[in-house]
Amino acid sequence: MMTYHSLSDRTYAPDLEDQSQEFFLDTWQSNVVITTFDQFLFALLSPKGRHQMRFHHLADCLIVMDEVQALPCVLWDPVRHALAGLTRMGTTRVLAMSATQPGFLPEGHQLIDRPDTFFTRMNRYRLVLRHRKPMKLSDFMQECTARLPEWKNERVLLTLNTRRSARALRDALEQPAKNEGLRLEFITADVTPLDRLGAIRRIKDGSPCLVVSTQCIEAGVDIDMDFVARDFGPLDSLIQIAGRCNRFGIRGRGTVEIVCLLDDDNELKTLGGYVYNDRILLPVTAEVLGDRETVDEEDILPIVRTYFHRLAEKKNTGEAITQAWARWDEFDNSVRQLLRGAARPQISFVVIGEDPSLRDALDNARATGQQDRWAGRRALKRLAGRIAQITVAVPNPSKKLDPSVFAEPYPEDATDDAVWFWLLADAYYTPARGIDIQSNHADDSWGVIL
Repeated sequence: MMTYHSLSDRTYAPDLEDQSQEFFLDTWQSNVVITTFDQFLFALLSPKGRHQMRFHHLADCLIVMDEVQALPCVLWDPVRHALAGLTRMGTTRVLAMSATQPGFLPEGHQLIDRPDTFFTRMNRYRLVLRHRKPMKLSDFMQECTARLPEWKNERVLLTLNTRRSARALRDALEQPAKNEGLRLEFITADVTPLDRLGAIRRIKDGSPCLVVSTQCIEAGVDIDMDFVARDFGPLDSLIQIAGRCNRFGIRGRGTVEIVCLLDDDNELKTLGGYVYNDRILLPVTAEVLGDRETVDEEDILPIVRTYFHRLAEKKNTGEAITQAWARWDEFDNSVRQLLRGAARPQISFVVIGEDPSLRDALDNARATGQQDRWAGRRALKRLAGRIAQITVAVPNPSKKLDPSVFAEPYPEDATDDAVWFWLLADAYYTPARGIDIQSNHADDSWGVIL
């Protein structure tokens, strides 16, 4: 079994030479490959040779796509045609899994014979829809503080749309939660992957806790909470977060409250608008929810179907991309841009205090590279997973952020354009709060990226 993504260790078989290991890894020479949407879509759609060396492994195999609703609408048509072609030309089979099946694979069929009947038997949670009366973030903080006594023996998840608002809520609740004896956990992209995994392990112990997060907890995180509140977002995101409430169905029906939070500095702007700004996702969600005050889980399926049907009508589903791909024409955007959106300027900080010996490993890789450039690159690649585990990316759209204020460059003598990494000073990071350079960096865009 091979894992191939940014957090994985680049190791294959110890008896192979370094060059052979790299080749076997990069060409997916394994019976089982666990990877990400990015790498899968590169193999499926990218015309570049280094990605096409994997394409033949997609033929005559079983492709399991988890959380398929996470694919943006602009990839629906090209992915549909590419997968359909693979299944027609050979024995490739695709298993697309999701609690909110978007329906862009019409040639497939449900493995559950009667999904409507299946959903009517689900009664784990109830959505309480409060989003039609927006409230300021500060008012939501006060409300949560006032409700802490009733939450002291429960497992509570509060999910917000931006990093900045989540940080503000976490800080506002820290002392009141401590007074109630309620453990506080914080899960956002301000926290290193290493510390996020640690927080998730603690949450899974089943004891009462208060979790403040962004959307990074929506998919692929198997936790079971008693109560969930979430800032308004696209319907599939709301349903995904609801799946963390009474997840195993062993208690009475749980509550998932959907609120709509306003920016205290601009009450005409919702916090969701900073993240979901395509003018379709949020309005369609509000439209399909209508004037309902509550929605039980067993009534979700027809609403989800209506939602994705209307998205297919209103959104660009990528037909032009399919035509370009079929003719080997250039895409207007790369595969990564189609999946993740346009790249925004950001600076990545390595929280070196979480792995002090990494500096020596970097020095060794650098020394190797001075003797043999390719051997140096391979040595650095082997450190990629270790580096990614303790890296935090900070958006810098206006490019006003000077990383040297908070971190030292590596190598130490590198010019600005030749810096490999920015090694964050210990004072700017704690596992409980994540990276904290807000007091020095007032750019409003801080809160935009998940």
